[in-house]
Amino acid sequence: MSFFKRIGFTLVEFLVVIAIIGILIALLLPAVQAAREAARRSQCSNNLKQLGLALHNYHDSFQAFPAVGYGRGWAGDDTAGSARDLAEGPSVLNHNSWVSLAPFYEQGTLYDRYNFSVAACSYVRNSDRPVAGDAAVNAPVTTQCPAVFQCPSDGWSTKVKVSSWYTLGSSSERACRSNYDFSAYRTVSYFDWWPRLTDRRYKYMFSTNSSSTIADITDGTSNTVAVNETVKNVIDGECPSWSIRGWVMTGVDISYGINGWDWPVLGSWYTGDRTARRGQLFSWGLAGSLHPGGANSCMADGSVRFLSETTEARANGAMPAVGTVGPVLHAISTIGNNEPVAVP
Repeated sequence: MSFFKRIGFTLVEFLVVIAIIGILIALLLPAVQAAREAARRSQCSNNLKQLGLALHNYHDSFQAFPAVGYGRGWAGDDTAGSARDLAEGPSVLNHNSWVSLAPFYEQGTLYDRYNFSVAACSYVRNSDRPVAGDAAVNAPVTTQCPAVFQCPSDGWSTKVKVSSWYTLGSSSERACRSNYDFSAYRTVSYFDWWPRLTDRRYKYMFSTNSSSTIADITDGTSNTVAVNETVKNVIDGECPSWSIRGWVMTGVDISYGINGWDWPVLGSWYTGDRTARRGQLFSWGLAGSLHPGGANSCMADGSVRFLSETTEARANGAMPAVGTVGPVLHAISTIGNNEPVAVP
């Protein structure tokens, strides 16, 4: 008869406990991950609500929504000195109207530090217009990354690519990317002609150098997209920036669908890796997110809706017939005649 009391676990008991813990972790981990993503998606929605509120406060102050930007260094494939080039103004500014909106989303300090008479970005193409000053003057603002423009689900780099298309004058710093931008037609050659467009398929809520008003949105503010979500990882071109309008930074176009990871917009000139990857868009100005199943969009009434990646849109980028739109409208049905808002 033994008088020794056993202390501790046997090896078998220990392994059983480890196995039980492993099973519990396997069961709970998806729920924890889902809860974290739900929190990130909620924060993303709150960001868009703040931007939507800023748009309406701006409209209340100036009786119009802002343009996507103004004074772009490229007005399409027209030659220097063309009517379209001259329509951009006497000098290149590459200003982004999110900076103009800064006081309305609690970034008044950045607005006060920004010099609107100096270019935001020094990119120029097919134009003889001079760049207004040294864009490095505005680098202390344009390089900042306000949290309201960052979706917490997207962990890609916040800085734009190193390229002459996005340079900040003599500064070696880089502007900050944004997960959100105005709803606009992504083909850059249409961007400065919003007031002149007669085809509603190209007439989105925003455009360069031209502004819309609430009265222009006859399809209903709750059905018209104002701000779209996108991802920072883009192969061709670049994702939006909140502070500059370089090269193809022309807004986000929802009409090509949402989360089109497997749709290579790239032309035959691209010889790199075409492997589809979730979270990586092949080209600029497309809607998407790292949220499973869709992306957030801010509507013209300021509400935010999570749009499924199965939301009806143009098939493979083909234009729909005039008047035919999906359940969420990207176009404005009336033809306005608004001039650019002069207020920065």
